Amino acid sequence: MSERSESVADGLRAPIEICDRCGMRARLRVVLDNDGVLCFCSHHALEHHAALEQVARSMEEIPDWTDELGRGGDDGRDDRLVVG
Repeated sequence: MSERSESVADGLRAPIEICDRCGMRARLRVVLDNDGVLCFCSHHALEHHAALEQVARSMEEIPDWTDELGRGGDDGRDDRLVVG
């Protein structure tokens, strides 16, 4: 699982999970049957969803705390991960 740090309001560093395919902010954490963990951005989570369902023990959406941390981030898009 890839991780990087980002400053938060009080000056501490918080880990940010990043997509294992492209390095963007991860929106989905996948725990595999072999205890491995993969993280994917919305784009790659949707692209690989069918295959991930077959090998995942669990999948959970990673919340975006950007607004709560006071850094904006609202570009008008609804980027919640919706998998049908």
